[in-house]
This record gives sequence, C-alpha cells and structure tokens, in this order.
Amino acid sequence: MIIVVTGLPGSGKGVVAKILKRKGFKIVEMGDQVREKMAEDGISPGGDRIRKYSVVMRRKYGKDIVARMAVKKIAAYVKSKKNIAIVGVRDVPEMKYLKRTLKKLYIVGIVAPVEVRFERLRDRGRTDDPKSLRKFTERESLEKKGYGVAKKGAAKGIDKLFGMIDYLLCNTDTPVMLARNVNILISKIKRAG
Repeated sequence: MIIVVTGLPGSGKGVVAKILKRKGFKIVEMGDQVREKMAEDGISPGGDRIRKYSVVMRRKYGKDIVARMAVKKIAAYVKSKKNIAIVGVRDVPEMKYLKRTLKKLYIVGIVAPVEVRFERLRDRGRTDDPKSLRKFTERESLEKKGYGVAKKGAAKGIDKLFGMIDYLLCNTDTPVMLARNVNILISKIKRAG
C-alpha cells in the first residue's frame, strides 16, 4: 500500500507520518529530499531558504524533481510491495509523476484551521518555520499557488492538489483521535484496495 500525504504547513503531516511509521510504513518526507540536496550543496536550510531552493530546483530540473528524488529512494520498497507513505507532496506535477510512476496509490489530504496550524508550527520550533502569523499566511499563499513555478494564473499548488485527493482527514482534535482516524482510514483503504 502506498499512501501519499499532503496538507498545508502545520496540518499534521508529520504526526500522520509517525503514526504510519509505527504501523510499519516506510516514510519518505518530500522536504527531506530538498534538505538533503541543500546539504550536498553546502547550504543551510534555515529561514526561507528551503522554499527558495526548491523553486530553483523545480525550475532547473523540472516541476516533479522532488517526487523523482523520492521515488528513487523508495524503489526497493515498491518492488517488495512494502507499505510506504510519501509525506509532504506540494504540487500537482509531483503528484502526477507519483501517480504515473507508482500506479496504485492513495492520496490523503489533511486539513486544520489556520490558527491551529500556526500554533503547531510555532510550538514545533523548526528554523524554517514562520515566526509571525503574517509570515505564516504569506508562506501558505505560496504553497497554495505552487511556489511560483507555475505560469501566471495557473495555480498548481496545494489548492489544486486537493482536487486529486482520495481521502480527507480533519486534524482538529487530539493526537489520539488523529491516530484513531488514521487507523479507520487504513481500514477503508484496505477494503477499497
């Protein structure tokens, strides 16, 4: 089973990844692909550099480059039919590549209110997380549009990506409730599969 998890910053993608990992899924974080490439190039991932670097990568190597990097990393798991979760897909071209390459996958979108998501990021304390609600909403606007890689007026980001999801998780409750909902989701996917 291959599950692809998407959602805006702070929606709970990382928490869902931890839940799936405890259930035996191999986890591949899309953002880690960018951070690893930055490290290879000697660039620190602080501040807004990850987003800017990913824009440069997508312009230079194609809009699906991060997905291509992730698929290379999980190739052996795909062949052995292990359970895999690809977390943090941000753009339609990435998802189209994953669907074309991996064939059978289930796309899960996670949602939560903006204030809740901002508080989660502030509590998380990663160096690349926005420090103010204004910066947070600016970053969110870029994610919704697709990081500015798409042609003007052609949104390709999370807004369009949510039109491709198979399942929706609302993450407004406790981590225990989210884990329960993930278990229910896995059961639904198994029945549908």
